Amino acid sequence: MLLHKIRQWSGIQRRLYPEPEDLKIKEDKIHSSMMSHFVMVHGASHGAWCWFKVRALLETSGYKVTCLDLTSAGIDRTDPNTVFTLEEYNKPLINLLHNLPHNEKVILVGHSIGGLNVTDAINRFGYGKIHTAVYVAADMSDRRTEDVKVLFPASINQGAAQNGISPDMFELEYALGPDKFPTSIMVKKEYQRELYYHMSPVEVPG
Repeated sequence: MLLHKIRQWSGIQRRLYPEPEDLKIKEDKIHSSMMSHFVMVHGASHGAWCWFKVRALLETSGYKVTCLDLTSAGIDRTDPNTVFTLEEYNKPLINLLHNLPHNEKVILVGHSIGGLNVTDAINRFGYGKIHTAVYVAADMSDRRTEDVKVLFPASINQGAAQNGISPDMFELEYALGPDKFPTSIMVKKEYQRELYYHMSPVEVPG
């Protein structure tokens, strides 16, 4: 009886831990189907354009790449002073995921505050639409119950204390009144390279 149970357990182990050849086949299937579509989510003050080099590299390697402009960002014409919630801001990403073919999953990549958009999408769709989530120097907190724009002034003040960032580097608009939270925030042009691109080499058009 004991020997019989050991043999049974051995059979279960073989099913739980597949042979290396089986893993290789599974890995190839993942790379050929689920993991072939990257969806890139930009951070604050940016748009889909900021991924152009990464997109070119991925597409050259045979991957499908979608770079989104979130609501009021990039070439989206929505006035940022009319976008008050994460739900509104994240609508382009949510719509894209909702309209994916039923058997397609994506690799979701978020940068900076775009991490909030990635987390929101994970909470909505989970593994049903998202195979992998990648946070690139991105916010990984879950702020579904908070208005994203309320966080910006606090982030600026925190940055000032930690990194020498001055509130004078930003242009803030108060479409709801001076006693309310800002409805849009933009880094002044003269500070954009210092804050965003100080590690990027200067490229001279050739």
